[in-house]
Amino acid sequence: MSALAVRAFMRSLSDGLNRLVTAVSAFLVVTMFTISLIGIFHKFVFGSPLSWAFSINRLILPWFAMLSLTVAFKAGDHIAMTVLVKRLPRAARRAVDTFNFLMVVFFSVALAWYGYAFFVGSNQFFMVSDLLQVSGRWSAAAVPICGLVFCVHLASGLTLVDHGEFGTEDPS
Repeated sequence: MSALAVRAFMRSLSDGLNRLVTAVSAFLVVTMFTISLIGIFHKFVFGSPLSWAFSINRLILPWFAMLSLTVAFKAGDHIAMTVLVKRLPRAARRAVDTFNFLMVVFFSVALAWYGYAFFVGSNQFFMVSDLLQVSGRWSAAAVPICGLVFCVHLASGLTLVDHGEFGTEDPS
């Protein structure tokens, strides 16, 4: 398999994964909003809060937050100092882009590696209701999965972190 074929496959994988993660994130935010509305309705109509509404939202929030990070990164909506970097000479810009890329790779691998250890070490249970307990691993799993999604996006190309100096712009 040629390098161009591998790159095209990785870009396709990254794009497909991003669509899936975007759909899951949208579902999670709608679910959290719906649960919150049900809890508010229950509080005002029946005078008492639902015991499980806050707990369910607390279990969903880490997934939504971590997955949303990957969507923002893929879209290029992450925090960047593009205005400052573009004012640098070409060689300095290339150095900053290389440093940026390496830091994002380090962060992504660290999320996956240490996130897995966090996941394995999570042995707490969250009380959702009197009858329902959810393992802390449910929330902890969001961390290494986010790291792996970041790694897939990074493997799809440098265009996610550079300022056009690597020559990796999409030719289309």
